Amino acid sequence: MDGNNQIVPVAYASCRGENFENYTIFFQKLQESIGHQERMIFITYRHKGIKAAIEEVCPNAYHGVRGHHLKMNLFNKRKATEQTTMLFWLTCKAYTVPKFNELYRTLKAHNRVAWNLLQKCGPEKWARAHFLGDQYNIMTSNSAESINALTKEARRMPIVIRIYNTTNSMGLYKDRQKETQMLIVDSGTHLKLNISGCGHVIPVLRSLNYDDCSPYANPAFTTETYRSTYEELIHPLPAPVD
Repeated sequence: MDGNNQIVPVAYASCRGENFENYTIFFQKLQESIGHQERMIFITYRHKGIKAAIEEVCPNAYHGVRGHHLKMNLFNKRKATEQTTMLFWLTCKAYTVPKFNELYRTLKAHNRVAWNLLQKCGPEKWARAHFLGDQYNIMTSNSAESINALTKEARRMPIVIRIYNTTNSMGLYKDRQKETQMLIVDSGTHLKLNISGCGHVIPVLRSLNYDDCSPYANPAFTTETYRSTYEELIHPLPAPVD
């Protein structure tokens, strides 16, 4: 996800199945493309092949579990009550450890089975307050399903046509993002305010006789920098040599 909470396709692969070998190749190619990144974070669903491949290729990366997928697997299949689901989301999104502990105790008292399942998974994998890396709100997103929906028809086609159509589909994100503008205003107290389109901060600055808000924008979030994210072409990588 980019600074405007929009999907940025980084890499995708076509393979025969989800297993350790294929995921290992994918993460190797990903690392070759983006290079070594400090504090790299992967938020995925629970799959033994993904977990093992990340540990093999990116042993220093942080690996979390998507809250949506965890809810679907642990709660929906067991027909959890609406109260249990609500408590899970509140606990998952809690910003502080004290608030997390309070909600987690409430969840334990309400549904011990659900609490045991979450405890077995490990709060550091799914809870914002205990996650070891900087995951912001990504742990509770389900952006992968948006990509799946976009490429649903292409996945039924022969491999060459599939890659061609998928690559063209990814271009839709680039075209859409060109029409979006984002600005981050940094005040003297280092409070960052998100301005997108007709945000409320702009009228405030206008009332203070600021005709131009751009001087107060972080360069990383100016329109020029934002658009440059989508300028590079994406080329399919060759298959690994046996």
